[in-house]
Amino acid sequence: MNVHLDWFGCEPHPAREHKIHQMLENLRHYKHLTRASLRIEETKNSGTPFHLTLMLSMAGPDILVHGRGQTFDEALMKTANAATKVFETRAQKQKQVNGAATGVKAIHRG
Repeated sequence: MNVHLDWFGCEPHPAREHKIHQMLENLRHYKHLTRASLRIEETKNSGTPFHLTLMLSMAGPDILVHGRGQTFDEALMKTANAATKVFETRAQKQKQVNGAATGVKAIHRG
């Protein structure tokens, strides 16, 4: 997987990069990711100083999620939770499309 990190208003930090890579490894369990792009913004005059924007590329539609927080860890956790929710929602919708409820007779069988 190709990972691209953009830092705005803050400096890259090895501990933060490690947490980002851990999050991406956890998300890879849902679907094979080909590219991940994360924009990390820290603003001094905002109510929530950290804003993360994550773009995940894979087979099928890409995923774009955001996370805001008072700390980097809080924003990263919210971003990971939003991406996980998207993966789970898509899996649930796919299951509904592909499967029928137990005990339901197909319409063509009369």
